[in-house]
Amino acid sequence: MLSRTQAKQLKQSTKTPAKSRAERTSRVANEQLVIVLGKILTATAITGATNRWLYTWRKANVDGTASTPDYAFEDSNDLALTGNALNANEGGNTATKLMPGITLSYLPTGFVVQPVEGYVLLTPKRLKDGTTMWFFDKPNAIDGECP
Repeated sequence: MLSRTQAKQLKQSTKTPAKSRAERTSRVANEQLVIVLGKILTATAITGATNRWLYTWRKANVDGTASTPDYAFEDSNDLALTGNALNANEGGNTATKLMPGITLSYLPTGFVVQPVEGYVLLTPKRLKDGTTMWFFDKPNAIDGECP
């Protein structure tokens, strides 16, 4: 038989996980989601990684209106929104696989994985050391010449 103190401790311990989940959900809900349209400027291969690049980017604008379907992207002069970025899709790239699931050995000779180019939607996240890194998620192109 449990004493009153033990019963109280047992009851309290079953509430703690739910309370922790609610606190985490609250923290996530209160974070503001920032998404920026950016243009990839450069891609530098990450040392020690395969088919992964560190990208530089600059904010881009959209030239058009809601009623104009033939919009165009243009570079922004807002240098406050520039930085480095990683492609979340490249996180799973290996010497044998290209995300989202391409077996590289099946590619014809002469075809290689390319870094991302063009316009992407970026969002900032904190790395383990507290540094801000921007992320986007876009599949890499595969390019080459048929023999």
